[in-house]
Amino acid sequence: GRWIVATGAPQQTESAGDSFGFALRVDEVNLGVLRAALFPAPPKQRRDEGHLRTALIFGASCHPGLPLSLAAKPLVEAARAELAQRGAERVMGLAPLTGLCGWVVEEQAWERLSSLGEFGDEAAGAVEAVARGVPRPGHSVLGQGTFSAAQKAFEALATAYARRDDPESECLAYLEAGGGPPPV
Repeated sequence: GRWIVATGAPQQTESAGDSFGFALRVDEVNLGVLRAALFPAPPKQRRDEGHLRTALIFGASCHPGLPLSLAAKPLVEAARAELAQRGAERVMGLAPLTGLCGWVVEEQAWERLSSLGEFGDEAAGAVEAVARGVPRPGHSVLGQGTFSAAQKAFEALATAYARRDDPESECLAYLEAGGGPPPV
């Protein structure tokens, strides 16, 4: 059989916008699914300030015998087309970065922060502390100061993590289906 993407009827709420489901099917068998949400249009004043009508795509999953990177492409294409037709001006993918902290620790990624931007020793120490879940030396808690010091560097590492070659990564599937990384 041939692959098709079926779009479920939108579920509408006055305050939260519309939500949609998309299913990748072959011969009436669902092989993959994707969810989407279209938020209400911003008021005119907010539009004048540059705010766009935004949609999110999320929750991509598929049959274990099919790589998510392959299944997501037609699902994302169908979702983007449907959302644009319904007035979305910006579509963003939302994906968990399961395993990010473990990867940062395993790779000791804080040691190569200088290659990802202007990050000093404080950011490197803060990234290590956050990834390990322990306070920095000389601190009694893993607190707001550590998280603030780590934030920009961790965002750069998260982008690198999202781009690693993993056919089951939801984030990579969105990137390969035509998305771009978030601004860091």
